[in-house]
Amino acid sequence: ERRATGTAERIRRLRKPPERSLSDAVAAVGRKTRLVRPSLGLTRRSQYEDAIEVGERFAAEFDLGDVRAARLVEVVEGALGILVLMVDATEGISGAACR
Repeated sequence: ERRATGTAERIRRLRKPPERSLSDAVAAVGRKTRLVRPSLGLTRRSQYEDAIEVGERFAAEFDLGDVRAARLVEVVEGALGILVLMVDATEGISGAACR
C-alpha cells in the first residue's frame, strides 16, 4: 500500500494537465471545481448483486457502450477527475486505490 501511494503521488506531480483548445480554456474561466462527486453507494456490507446493479447504472449513465473497458479510463479521468494509473505491480498486488 505504501509503495502504491508513493508511486501515485510521484505521477500526480509529473502529470501534465490535459491539453485543451482555446475555446475550452475560455469556457472554463471562472468555473469552480465540483463540490460534490458522484458516489456508488456501496459499503462493506453490500452484496454482489448490489455491485452488479451499480455497475450497470454507471455504464448506462456514462454511456460506456458495449465494450465498457474501452471508455472507462477516459470517463473516470475526464468526467470524474480521478487519476487512473496503469502499472506493472509487484506480485500479489492486483489493484490499488489511493486517496
